[in-house]
Amino acid sequence: MSLRGIIFGGMSFPTTGLIRELISSLLKHLKKPYTPLLPAIAIYTGKDIPSDSTSLPLPCDPLPKDTPLPISYALEFYAECLLEQNKKDEAAEVFAQLGNEVDRIRASYWDYRRKECL
Repeated sequence: MSLRGIIFGGMSFPTTGLIRELISSLLKHLKKPYTPLLPAIAIYTGKDIPSDSTSLPLPCDPLPKDTPLPISYALEFYAECLLEQNKKDEAAEVFAQLGNEVDRIRASYWDYRRKECL
């Protein structure tokens, strides 16, 4: 089974920081990029993210209508993918969205991450 299948096969995107950190650590340890996993998390970002890959396992169940989108961990993952692609301005916008709208409790952290991109 591929790394993508292990991480996302039969699962939805993690909604806790611990699981998200585990996935990030695993990808970093294996020296694997974040970007190929982007189509699997796009639904959780509330954004229309273009994808050129259709071989990824996508979430099994559609999201319930009352799911509050975007999920902050998915947006952070998206921003990391943008940084990986050297799209720093776009990543800064995502970090700004996190701090101003989505995860205001950690606004200082998101502002720090945004400034790192500029």
